[in-house]
Amino acid sequence: MCSGYCMSFSFPNPGENSITVHGKCCRMVDTEWISVNVNCNDGERKMKIPSALECRCFDCA
Repeated sequence: MCSGYCMSFSFPNPGENSITVHGKCCRMVDTEWISVNVNCNDGERKMKIPSALECRCFDCA
């Protein structure tokens, strides 16, 4: 999981009678696989999930 913030802003665009939005979203760019235990209906299971080593800001899609 990534934590932190990315710069986002909006401003009025009177020429088009709209609001222009510039948003950035945080995404993992480097990961490591970690083992976790999860509780399922039929008991506990061990799974591997990605964990963030590095995050960066990108344009939101």
